[in-house]
Amino acid sequence: MYAVAAAAARRMGAGAVAGDLAAAVVPAAARDAVLGWDGSGAPGTSSSSAAAAAARRASKTATTDGKKRKKGKGGAWGTAGAAEMEEYIASGGLIDQRGGVAGGGFAAATAATRAAALECLEAVLTSAGAALKPSVRTLADAAAAEAACAAVATATAPPSSPAFLEASTPAQLAVRSAAYDALLASVLAPRPFRPTNLALASALFRRARTFDPALARVAGRAMLCLEAVVHPAAPPLHPRAIAPPRELLYGGGGGGGGDDDG
Repeated sequence: MYAVAAAAARRMGAGAVAGDLAAAVVPAAARDAVLGWDGSGAPGTSSSSAAAAAARRASKTATTDGKKRKKGKGGAWGTAGAAEMEEYIASGGLIDQRGGVAGGGFAAATAATRAAALECLEAVLTSAGAALKPSVRTLADAAAAEAACAAVATATAPPSSPAFLEASTPAQLAVRSAAYDALLASVLAPRPFRPTNLALASALFRRARTFDPALARVAGRAMLCLEAVVHPAAPPLHPRAIAPPRELLYGGGGGGGGDDDG
């Protein structure tokens, strides 16, 4: 279903995608992108309580006392800098704390579902991110952020953990690649205000470029894209990066070899 929805989103106009298609697909895709196979978690875990806890975290942006949290000028993450975001990620961030998934066929099915759901979210955000209803867009952004946090946590897991062994499997590589693409689309798709996931994405892609060798190139390109958002009017890094005037290239004339015609 997600593959069909993603293909349709890439071929339809923004208005068509932002309507019934997004309303029907994004809620389920956001759940499966984070929780995996039908949002049920691994066998033997308390799936109902885990899903309920994840839903509560995703459905409200509130402090522990239940009061609605104010958003700063920087979006959902306020004016957090690199140091604050690194500390946030190191502490676990948005990651669902249910523990690792079971191995074998169930893990493969879960990974395939998450990858397909993330690809669907990326397609919807790319095609119609600016036209989505605020509630649908916020849900897609939140799912992309949480899935990317989990992906980076898997890539940077200690060698003694089960997640370290799973990180190099083709299924997990596909999930991480789809999560990075969805997070980048979440940041680059226009919104009326500063992208809510910008600070988080900068920290995640920086860490992925260093500690996720299999997808370091993907993370590096994502950081390059984010640079244009963070510093839209920044000068080139070096004066030689500026293209020289045509007269220096062609010897003073407007075209090639202008001095040879006299």
